[in-house]
Amino acid sequence: MTARAARAPAPRPVRTPRTGRSPLPPPSVPQESSTTTTLREVLARDLAAGTPTFSFEFFAPKTQSGTRGLWDAVRRIEPLSPTFVSVTYGAGGSSKDRTVEVTRRLATHTTLRPVAR
Repeated sequence: MTARAARAPAPRPVRTPRTGRSPLPPPSVPQESSTTTTLREVLARDLAAGTPTFSFEFFAPKTQSGTRGLWDAVRRIEPLSPTFVSVTYGAGGSSKDRTVEVTRRLATHTTLRPVAR
């Protein structure tokens, strides 16, 4: 008898703005406690414990296809529990509004910790 490897759950469907629904499914895991923890505190704790730290950086998508790709990527990396994620503005701040919206949705609809500076 051969043991089967556990398969990652299938990506959740992405809903477009045309439907009036959020492109993100509801959060599947509750956020951390309501007490705010700064990135500095998280890094200090992890480094003191010898826990590896890593992060991911995203660019705000410009198209519907890019939006679907972004949220598919978010759901694939979420189980890796990065220390934090960031969303980068375009050149000259050209994607500022999209960046702020992506960061807000990461904070409210995922278990990821988005940071901004």
